Amino acid sequence: MTVPRWVIVSLAASVVGYHVVVAIHSLTVILDPVPYLIAVGVFIVASTVSLLPWGGLRMPTWVATVNLLVAIVIPEVVSKQISDGLQVQVDHAAWYVGGIGILMVITSARRHHAFAWLGIAALVAHTLLLGGAPAISPIGVGMSVAWVGISNVVSVTLERAEQDARQYAHAARAAALWHAEAEAHVTERRARLGQTNRVARSILREIVSRRGRLTPELRAECLLLEATIRDEIRGRRLLDDRVRAAVSAARRSSTSVMVLDEGGLDDLDAEALHLVHGGLARAIASAKARRVIVRTAQDRHDVAVTVVGVGEPHEADAASGTVTASTVAGSVDGEFDEDVTVWFEIGFDGEVRGLH
Repeated sequence: MTVPRWVIVSLAASVVGYHVVVAIHSLTVILDPVPYLIAVGVFIVASTVSLLPWGGLRMPTWVATVNLLVAIVIPEVVSKQISDGLQVQVDHAAWYVGGIGILMVITSARRHHAFAWLGIAALVAHTLLLGGAPAISPIGVGMSVAWVGISNVVSVTLERAEQDARQYAHAARAAALWHAEAEAHVTERRARLGQTNRVARSILREIVSRRGRLTPELRAECLLLEATIRDEIRGRRLLDDRVRAAVSAARRSSTSVMVLDEGGLDDLDAEALHLVHGGLARAIASAKARRVIVRTAQDRHDVAVTVVGVGEPHEADAASGTVTASTVAGSVDGEFDEDVTVWFEIGFDGEVRGLH
């Protein structure tokens, strides 16, 4: 439970008002009311400015500096106007002690502890010079020191509590983010495993039924399956059924295809991603090259995916539909040893542009 700020400000204002009333009531023992009333006015202005809600919890440094000057000047001005002939009322006229005390409490509460203690030190020094050590207790200097000390301790404690709360909130946000990422990874892993299971189930059953004795056709299907599983790991959001079908058809025509999702599509919604997938499937189907590399374009604001083809296609293998290990290896080694023969850029709107 937190106390509303207006309650604390109202309490401080009421204490300030009490000291102002005492100051006005003490005019009967004042020698010259003009400087005295000026001092009272300065005290009212300084207290009001200190209670204004500007600068956040920590008051501006210039306000704290003004408060320190007030703590130095007002005791000297007021004490010089007290009549020596009315010593019985001196304690009552020394309202400035409590006034400076509450002003320094406000300064300390608003995170300027050094200025508050310097102001109290100035008040104590003035009292000692004026009346010696016996004057400390009767006019309430000790109480002002105690209140500033309490304010300092409470303020520091609250500041540490706020810092701990901020650290806890930061840790909670980090934990929530980590949990969300872990959940996302688990969900994605399950989806990939499910897709892999659907793709590999029939071939694995065939391998088991043949007790590992594979025909050339089945070996080719296993190579395609290996490449498909690799795509599921490295392709991520680049893949949908249309893209998978286009990649599979390209590999069956003896084109080596490598699919790499390096980021850049994670923030796309389903509709935008559907457009990109459509353009990508068309680009892969149109890419006639020995090796095709599909990558997301992270550093381009107008391009989602690039499709690069190098080398001329194997005409003989393409005609026969031969699938070899090199076709599905997906290696980028030497990808630029041959001339670039295909270059497609797929925009976020699904438009395919480039040359081939």
